[in-house]
Amino acid sequence: MNGDKLVLVTGATRGIGKSIAEEFSTLGYQLILTGTNSESVSALNQSCNENTRYVAVDFSNPASCTQFDEYLRALPRLEACIYCTELIGQCGVEKCRL
Repeated sequence: MNGDKLVLVTGATRGIGKSIAEEFSTLGYQLILTGTNSESVSALNQSCNENTRYVAVDFSNPASCTQFDEYLRALPRLEACIYCTELIGQCGVEKCRL
């Protein structure tokens, strides 16, 4: 059963990130999904199931990356991270504990 496994997908509000997130959702994973538009993220959180959480994060903004890093460190172990965002290497998110 995948219900206890947590997966992070960045850029999950549209495009390939959204498609990947939808597939993991159908497989029963718990999901942490990111997008840069806080209004879109808020609307998506209201419509998603209890196993999914959208988080607004701007990977081109170091302060946003630091806040997201703190959020990730408070979570249990991630099974997988799928990066569907540009600029991921610019602020050090790859150093987060997985």
